[in-house]
Amino acid sequence: MTAFKPMPDFALGPDIPESGFVVTDLGGGAYGVTQGMVNTMFLETKKGVVLVDAPPALGGDKCWRRSSRSPRSRSRT
Repeated sequence: MTAFKPMPDFALGPDIPESGFVVTDLGGGAYGVTQGMVNTMFLETKKGVVLVDAPPALGGDKCWRRSSRSPRSRSRT
């Protein structure tokens, strides 16, 4: 059997409260959101909020469909 070193504490992630997710202020208007295994982020700007890689449990799919109806939400890539 292969032996592995113990998982370092920083790799375990934060304790998840009853709400089911943790929001961390990353600075500069950026915030990280985690459910433990799933991570995403959002960025507040002067014109709105940019949501990046929203997990389904946080409504990512529904958020995209809702915002995609707006003429201001067109992709700018």
